[in-house]
Amino acid sequence: MSEEFVNTSGNGQAAVLPEELKGYNWGALLLSWIWGIGNKAYITLLSFLVAFIPFIGGFAALGMNIWFGFKGNEWAWQNKHFESVEHFKSNQKKWTIAGIIVMIVSIIVWIFFAMIIGAVAASGALE
Repeated sequence: MSEEFVNTSGNGQAAVLPEELKGYNWGALLLSWIWGIGNKAYITLLSFLVAFIPFIGGFAALGMNIWFGFKGNEWAWQNKHFESVEHFKSNQKKWTIAGIIVMIVSIIVWIFFAMIIGAVAASGALE
């Protein structure tokens, strides 16, 4: 006889993360504090603030974002109600896709600006 699934999502610390949801959350890594607001995991806002610390902020924020990826599924399940495990997976997959899109667009924008700066420097306009 199998155990009946009890949905505890959204019950805070009392929420028990189903075994099948244990794993890495790429949306939490890639979108950090934005993902945190959407999933009521407000601790992720710290990475936004830490990023402004001179010299070490970027590295500290990156380390925090990696940690958010490890804790993301647990926090999302605890802080937000989901209709089912499938609903949770679908929701988090959307966050992951959005994170990948933002990352790709960011890389393209950085390459574009690097090309413009290189072209301006090569033209001698900065002399």
